[in-house]
Amino acid sequence: MQLNVRRLAWILGGLSLLGTTGLAAIACTSNGDDTGNAPPTPTTKPTTTTTTAPDGAPTTLPDGAPPPADGGGAPDCGFAPKLRAPFAGDAAAPDATASFFCPFGDGGTAGTDKRFCAGNQTCCSGQAGASGGAFDSTYCTGAKADTCGSGTNGPRVRWECGSKETCGGGEKCCIPGTDAGPPAIDTEKVNGKLCPPEFQRGFYIGGTACRTACQSGELEVCTKDADCVSPKKCVAFSTNSRDMGACK
Repeated sequence: MQLNVRRLAWILGGLSLLGTTGLAAIACTSNGDDTGNAPPTPTTKPTTTTTTAPDGAPTTLPDGAPPPADGGGAPDCGFAPKLRAPFAGDAAAPDATASFFCPFGDGGTAGTDKRFCAGNQTCCSGQAGASGGAFDSTYCTGAKADTCGSGTNGPRVRWECGSKETCGGGEKCCIPGTDAGPPAIDTEKVNGKLCPPEFQRGFYIGGTACRTACQSGELEVCTKDADCVSPKKCVAFSTNSRDMGACK
């Protein structure tokens, strides 16, 4: 009888010791960082995903990472061009007669701001030298038929109008091209990246001219959609330090 009691006590004691050892093993397994050992270093390089940014440049990202919302950084496009009316009350032309903007000009008769030419004037825009030197002077002439004098850097660009209202009755304000090609309007690009679609820029803009009808390949200047023949709209664009509109 005593032998059986001793044997039972020995068995219970062994089971108790085994339970304690098992708990310790579980504790060490579930808290491996408590040992002070660093996690093992991966022996393979994480996989990557290559996406394409809006400008066509590849962007490599860790697998599973979301691509940047702006495609790697939107360009600084400044201010979007706006349609500007040539009439009194327009903040850009605070005068009592139809007028149009003549950047860097001096001598206009349209109100107190001499950079605005009156409807009966022409803006003669000076050009820069081939080496990027100083611009020739820009000024407003006294008549539409003025051919604009030549400066030290070549002929000045003739801007006869900024809207049809700054031409004679029934005439249109037209944009001819340059020796490099016909006039064009396209989305502005900064540092190789496209700006939002409202940032439109003019290319090969050869000034403006008042005509009974615009010639083939020329653009028609506008200040509102009603100036254009449907389905064309009046699209604002920037060129030569000025905002304008053209039917497109």
